[in-house]
Amino acid sequence: MVAFVVKTTFTFLFVWLSSIIGSLGAPVEGHQDTPRHLHRRADSFAITGAPVIDGNIPQRLEIRELRKNIPQWNLYLLALNQFQQMNQTDVRSYYQLSGIHGRPFTEWDGVPLIQQIGYCSHTSNLFATWHRPYVLAFEQVLYDIVQEVATSIQNDTNGEYKTAASTFRHPYWDWAARSTDGSPVLPSPISGSAFIVLNLPNGTLTINNPLFQYTFTVSDLSAFPDPPFNVWQQTLRYPSTQNVTSTSQNSLVSRQIEQSQPTYAQRIMTLLQAYPRFTNFSNSAWTPNELGYE
Repeated sequence: MVAFVVKTTFTFLFVWLSSIIGSLGAPVEGHQDTPRHLHRRADSFAITGAPVIDGNIPQRLEIRELRKNIPQWNLYLLALNQFQQMNQTDVRSYYQLSGIHGRPFTEWDGVPLIQQIGYCSHTSNLFATWHRPYVLAFEQVLYDIVQEVATSIQNDTNGEYKTAASTFRHPYWDWAARSTDGSPVLPSPISGSAFIVLNLPNGTLTINNPLFQYTFTVSDLSAFPDPPFNVWQQTLRYPSTQNVTSTSQNSLVSRQIEQSQPTYAQRIMTLLQAYPRFTNFSNSAWTPNELGYE
């Protein structure tokens, strides 16, 4: 999750899956599993999250802090790039995991769709907790790819990249953080260029910047039937036009966020102070007269 994307399927990056995880977890006490249940679990993607290392849970870093850790930063970008290039029929692929949240409205890992809006539990007090296992699944797959990438780094004579990989966690973006050095609120690795240069132990490497955009294959466009989504072949932020030549206007995105920061911060503070009940705080559903309002 860090980018604003125009296709709801790929609203990034961090989202959760509690409506599904019940069928993937440990048996309920007193319940006797049948062979069919055991077989189904063996064939399903088990959401376990990234592993705990020596009893310690590594912290997730703000993306600008992660960038200061060169080995982990390089591993993150290399792994995310590889993640996005996985076969889109794989339930662990970036395309399929992102699709849990919305389009293309297809079954994920054999779990039936109740209605054609994806699995996300909107306007419900399950909304916040639903996203927890979703983000966990995303981080779990990315962590596994990071481990694979670390073993392929050449000239890592001190094992620096393997050590960095073991404590990797997906970063977050603090949109409310005020810049102290004049840099834009939308970090440059996200908004700067479709390509990014990495300084690795064996030299420099230029790759597609996975934080800048996600590119769909031509066949994917049929999953987005409504214009202009049916002509855009990549995710966009503040699209410049409604046609196939549209580009992201990241500078305008950053400016809008900076202008709106005080308002957003105040709204969040109001939520925290005025809604003591989780059922009210957790979602956008409206119950008349709940707090004396009509």
